[in-house]
Amino acid sequence: MHKTLGAVSIAAAVTFLNAAPAASQTKVVQKVLINNAYVRVLENHYAPGAVNPMAKRPNVVVYVISGPYKAKNVYADGHSTVLTYPTGAVFFQAAGTREITNVGPNAYTSLAVQLKK
Repeated sequence: MHKTLGAVSIAAAVTFLNAAPAASQTKVVQKVLINNAYVRVLENHYAPGAVNPMAKRPNVVVYVISGPYKAKNVYADGHSTVLTYPTGAVFFQAAGTREITNVGPNAYTSLAVQLKK
């Protein structure tokens, strides 16, 4: 019986470890490049399906480093928009509370310049 229980435990651990990378692929990887009294600059990497949870966000200028960028924004009032931009595009988003999800088939990387003043 102990051998069977051990084999089941090992099989469960292997299954968990094999599943772990899939879960981490849905996270947004953010790197703060600069943060001062005027701006916060972030490099963001969104895997397909990655979700940046609902949060209050400042005015931001976004540069698409690699893409294309295809993101669904869901706002606090429930309405949503899908934004699509090619690599090299620059766009502005007004401050607001929103969730951001990569709804495209590919990963994208962007540079976000959050304006503080």
